[in-house]
Amino acid sequence: MSSLTPKDHGVQARYFDYLASGQWRIPVCTDCSKSVFFPRQICPNCGGVNFLWITPKGTGTIYSKSVIPGSEKNGGAYCIVLVDMDDGFRMMSRMHNLPPEETYIGMRVKSLLACLDGMAQPQVLFEPIIGI
Repeated sequence: MSSLTPKDHGVQARYFDYLASGQWRIPVCTDCSKSVFFPRQICPNCGGVNFLWITPKGTGTIYSKSVIPGSEKNGGAYCIVLVDMDDGFRMMSRMHNLPPEETYIGMRVKSLLACLDGMAQPQVLFEPIIGI
């Protein structure tokens, strides 16, 4: 993975390649030091085009949540969340192994990589940070 450069591989493909290898990496602009998520070719903050790919802290706070109903035979309802990441960006994902009614705005969470619904590619999911 480290041999890839933006010239030979698009940033979104690179992001998903990292996930497929079991790593979560995000681009940080080398000009302004801002995290760029979801990965883009050009930094939305300063217009820079050079990025360093880092492993984020993976912790954050739930900003918003939405419960998606589902039948019990399909796993029941689940919770989609918007998380303000401690690394300075907001991302959407879903909670992992936590009933929707136990998920709340302001909850501290941490990321994990897991495959859902028979998908082969891992996704970034969230679970509560216990003991805060």
